[in-house]
Amino acid sequence: MKIKNKELDMTIVFIVIYVVGMSLGDNLSRMIGVEKFITVIVSILITIFLFLYIKRKDLMEKYGLKRVEGKSREYLYFIPLILISSVNIWFGVKMNMPIMGSIFYAFTMIFAGIIEEILFRGMLYKEMAESNEKSAMIVSSLLFGVGHIVNLFNGSGAELVANMCQVVYAISVGFMFVVLFKKCGSIIPCIITHSLLNALSTFNNEEMANRFIIPVSLFMVVVSVLYSIYLSIKKTEV
Repeated sequence: MKIKNKELDMTIVFIVIYVVGMSLGDNLSRMIGVEKFITVIVSILITIFLFLYIKRKDLMEKYGLKRVEGKSREYLYFIPLILISSVNIWFGVKMNMPIMGSIFYAFTMIFAGIIEEILFRGMLYKEMAESNEKSAMIVSSLLFGVGHIVNLFNGSGAELVANMCQVVYAISVGFMFVVLFKKCGSIIPCIITHSLLNALSTFNNEEMANRFIIPVSLFMVVVSVLYSIYLSIKKTEV
């Protein structure tokens, strides 16, 4: 008889709450005329609830909410993560919305990075890995990447080509995050990279970024794949 994984069930519930909550937050924010105002409140509440749940269940260490194991040089001083997190400012910095909207948007993106890493790398991967680690890595990465298709329908204004590129590089970056988590036992580097990448999108030069979306996406895929390979074959120093 197969034992039911209650934590995996809760992970799926949290993912649904996150997706629905953020979409409702975006719609309500537009209704009151302040971009991301309600969304940032929703994201803060979800983050707090997630941490309280994980803390109460004593799952902080299991889900990677701890210090990195090993030395920075083992991970190439996380230079690949720095390169990926900076892509949104390669073509300059620009204010794309009013100051308050920019602040709310940036904070929403930061909390989205925190929540998504906890859900997809910490919870989903770890719970699925108890049955099949390879399947867990694939499903966690694919679900994370494909989930970005929602940007076509949530009123964010994402174009088809740009969105498809986002899906592709999100899958590769998501897989890299899983490999890194597996290697260092912590999702903190993943959270920092993801949140920084998201937050800097607030100030990117959209016109130039869209013009070079394909080569930039290709760069992110190549770096993610190469770094994943390096991490996979690199032996941890004792």
